[in-house]
Parts: sequence; structure tokens; C-alpha cells
Amino acid sequence: MVSEEKQFLVAGQDIGQFVARWLEEFDSPKEKSDSLLQHAEQAADPQKQGFHGTAYVMSKIAPRVWGDQGSDDELLLFAVIAVYKQSKPQGWAGVRAYTERAFAYMRKVGEVEAARRLRAEVAREASDEGVAAEKSFLRRMGIAPLGPSAQAAHDQEMAQGSHRDLRAANALDPNGSTAGWGR
Repeated sequence: MVSEEKQFLVAGQDIGQFVARWLEEFDSPKEKSDSLLQHAEQAADPQKQGFHGTAYVMSKIAPRVWGDQGSDDELLLFAVIAVYKQSKPQGWAGVRAYTERAFAYMRKVGEVEAARRLRAEVAREASDEGVAAEKSFLRRMGIAPLGPSAQAAHDQEMAQGSHRDLRAANALDPNGSTAGWGR
């Protein structure tokens, strides 16, 4: 078991005070009525609980660090949550338990590996195969393709998410590399 003082240590920084304040935000009645949270709490299937719980937690941290926004503590918490999200967590026991499991997962995989995974996800999404998969999904959903200018605006907005993910990876492993992405 990890001592409480080291529980929220990441990239050499103790972000425990920030995490405690962030977790307090979930105690409001407004948060309890969030549909993603309700789905996580009411789903019988652990996979669906994990899916909705993950979506709920990400909806509370990801927008805070969109593009260049957010504090270092917010970015580090996002990095921990984003890497844990990739593991497709099962079940739901609340935001605090989810966050604690995310930090335990980060300690297990290590910061360098976590950063590599974040960078690999950005590269995968930007690859020809990733773009084709997104277009195929939209086609199956019956969503018409965007016109050239609307597509360019959409791509520019979505690039902020990739930028955020790369910033998070760099916060975990500043010496990591994106070399070879053009191959």
C-alpha cells in the first residue's frame, strides 16, 4: 500500500492538494445529476460502468487542459486519467476510487511508458488508418462528410486535443520523442 503522502505523486510532483480540491467538486448536487455519472452508477455490466465512469471523469478534467489551457497540476492529473482510460477500466465505485486506481495504474506502468502510450495514441489517431476509421464510423452513423472549410475548422479544433495529449506526455517524460512519426 502506498502512503497517503505519496499517493498523488506524479512526475516528481505531489499534486495531492490539487486532487483533494478537485475531488471536492464532485460533492455538489449538480454533479450527482450528471447523466454519465448516473449511467455509471446504474449500469449492471462492469464494462458499461467503467465506460460511463471514465467518460464522466474525463469530462471533468480534459476540458480544463484543452490546447494550452490549465495548470501544471491539472495537466498531470489529466495525464494520469488519460493513461488509465486506455486500460478500459471495469466497474465503478465513485470518482475518488477511480482516481486512486488511476494513480496506482500510473505507478504500475511508469511515467515513461505512460508518456509513450499517450504519444502513440496521438500518432495512431493522426495516421491514415485512424482518419479512415473515423470517416468509416461517421459514414456508418449516417453523418454526412463536412465540406472542405468546415473540415479544416474541425481539424484545427481537434488538433488542440492532440496538443494537450502531447503536453501531458511531455510533463511525464520530457525526454520522450516523436522522432520517426513521419515514416
